[in-house]
Amino acid sequence: MHDGTPLISPGDKNSDGGDSFWKPLSLLLRRPFFSVFQPFADPSGSLESVKSGLTIIFLGGSAIGICMPKNLELPGALYRLFSSAIGYIYFLAWSVSFYPQIISNYKQKSTEGLSNDFSVINLVGYMCYTLYTASFYWSKSIEEEY
Repeated sequence: MHDGTPLISPGDKNSDGGDSFWKPLSLLLRRPFFSVFQPFADPSGSLESVKSGLTIIFLGGSAIGICMPKNLELPGALYRLFSSAIGYIYFLAWSVSFYPQIISNYKQKSTEGLSNDFSVINLVGYMCYTLYTASFYWSKSIEEEY
């Protein structure tokens, strides 16, 4: 009879000193994880890689848009669905746009090729966006409208 304690816990070591719980799990998840992110790590920029990456972003954003709650103030169910899907596709595309540089730096073990201009302009852009958003958040006239 089983007493309810886990048969294998994350800290258990097998006879060769390896982690008997996480190793099979990591091997199982490694292939799908890397196959999904492979198009974003391909430095060649091949047409096939770009098509694969855009397909992943489009399908992923559409799936999230379908599953997540919609803005009920928008007219029509189809319009709400389309708006939600487009928003999540944008979010995924924006998020994924940073990964190729990170992956490239990791593979090269160097930041050679990273543009200083990109880093500075990106930082300034985020600071301006934060101030812009904060100005609406703390605006009395905007608060009165909502």
